[in-house]
Amino acid sequence: MVDDVFADRFVPVPGVPTRDLPAGVLIAGPAFGFVTDASVGQNDRQWRTQPRFAGTTNAAVTPPTFTPDLARTELGWAIGVLFGPDGRVLSRNPQQVLEVVTAAGGNQNAYVKSFVDYDGNGFPERGTTSAFGGAGVNVDYFIYDEPRDEPLVDYVPYLAVFNDAEARDRFNASTWKGTNIGGNGSPPPRIRDQSLFIEEQSDRITFNRYTGVPGIGTK
Repeated sequence: MVDDVFADRFVPVPGVPTRDLPAGVLIAGPAFGFVTDASVGQNDRQWRTQPRFAGTTNAAVTPPTFTPDLARTELGWAIGVLFGPDGRVLSRNPQQVLEVVTAAGGNQNAYVKSFVDYDGNGFPERGTTSAFGGAGVNVDYFIYDEPRDEPLVDYVPYLAVFNDAEARDRFNASTWKGTNIGGNGSPPPRIRDQSLFIEEQSDRITFNRYTGVPGIGTK
């Protein structure tokens, strides 16, 4: 990804701090974004959310470093709601192309996405490790598996707020770890289990399509 050719770059608003969610609560978005080996609409009933990280922090260096343990960490995704200048909720930047042909014959396409440039270096960060051992490094730009990642964002038209702690008590969360992202419409255990819980137990935040005004509905 060179400069902003293949990705819209967003930067945090200066002076606006991030806000932590209450312990055990997470935000999820529908899996409307591109997924490898899945036909259109195959994953529309799945939900994606933030991961729990596992690894080793070295606070003795400046800046501190984090070495992820991919056998114990979870794979998550970045979700976001995009608003236009007039407040409308958008599915994509209308000035952005959907995909770019990167090889002769059109057999290789680059799906155009967006990212939040938290470190300000102009490029999306995929972290220090490859979850797929180098064979699928492009996928690492999509997944969120360590704190320094700047994963490509999936735009969603609504959000779900759910009790992640309760979901972990209901399902076998030990199966949620590792680098399995699923394929051919079969979600990995974490997305499968959390999606079932979210469908039953979450509160939904919807946005007026034309004004962006949020509304809350209880499932």
